[in-house]
Amino acid sequence: MLHHGALDETSCTITLEQKDGGFAITESHLELKAKVPGATAEAFEKATKAAETGCPVSKLFNTKITLDAHLEA
Repeated sequence: MLHHGALDETSCTITLEQKDGGFAITESHLELKAKVPGATAEAFEKATKAAETGCPVSKLFNTKITLDAHLEA
């Protein structure tokens, strides 16, 4: 399990497209770099994949979410 406060750096790039007479966020790409004392690479990957696939924001905006997550030593 990852703990709050372990996050070092996150950035997000969104794609905004004109649709149906307005604008919509169609994609969101996240970059994550984190140091998590005691976390294994496997636990980190499992937690970040769960966050990526279960993202409530992607459900809200009906958008594609991608994530590049890196566990730093």
